[in-house]
Amino acid sequence: MQTSKTTHTENFDSFAVPPPPGFPILRVGCRNELKNWNMPHCITPFWILFYNPTPGAFVTSGKHDIPLDKSVIVILPPFTIYKTRCEKPCKHYFFWFGSDGMFATPKREPIILNAEPFTDAFHKTMSDNSIRRTAGFYALLNSILLSIPDEYFVAGDNAAVDYRIMRAIDIMHDMEKYSSNADVAAKLNMSETAFQHLFKSETGIPPHQYFRHLQLNRSLRLLSSGVSIKDVASKTGFADRYHFSKTFKNHFGITPKQWQQEHLTIPQFLTGSLMPDAAKKYGIISTND
Repeated sequence: MQTSKTTHTENFDSFAVPPPPGFPILRVGCRNELKNWNMPHCITPFWILFYNPTPGAFVTSGKHDIPLDKSVIVILPPFTIYKTRCEKPCKHYFFWFGSDGMFATPKREPIILNAEPFTDAFHKTMSDNSIRRTAGFYALLNSILLSIPDEYFVAGDNAAVDYRIMRAIDIMHDMEKYSSNADVAAKLNMSETAFQHLFKSETGIPPHQYFRHLQLNRSLRLLSSGVSIKDVASKTGFADRYHFSKTFKNHFGITPKQWQQEHLTIPQFLTGSLMPDAAKKYGIISTND
């Protein structure tokens, strides 16, 4: 941790304060009736926070099968592999956010926190439609992050993802220009075999599988914004609408049209527009969205 220099006189004390850790909020949302949330394999380069005031949904990661209800907040650090399921309709809150500083070196496992100290703030902030809402999002997120025990973090760079893989992920996020693993490997001055091995070693999945998840994750955002299925296919790098629809249904169990009809009117508080550079960095939006 960065040290601070203290100045002291008889009547005056001052000290240099290091810059605060950055937590760009990429997206915040509330789903009043979450139904289709059966995601078989998920991984993201940013943090995710879930809080469900009513039971019915679950998050599974490794040996953890976590029921989401009013008693817990579940936080998933970047590159934590997880899956979700919904057994009955429930209310669902979520945050997507980036990080730096101490919060850039978490263990890749679910963080489970007692939700009771934050319940009132959740309901108040998520229902606030005033100009204070964005400030409320950050105040709530900061208070939750400050409650995470030190045991969930790794000192030094032991948890950091290799810089070459972070560069590869940046390339993949530009979906309409991404071509192949061989092209990415060449840009990293690596052989394709070495790149694929390192990517799986660092993230737990091969690069083509990560890119497929990235495509489908962005397609959900575009569909909920009312973008046509044909345009979603184009913006997420699929060859055509047919290929996209088939892949989407194989992954989520429903068609893009069914998902869009269910989610189009769901209230979503989008904060990516407040942090466009951060949203692009983490693949929430592309330069053409």
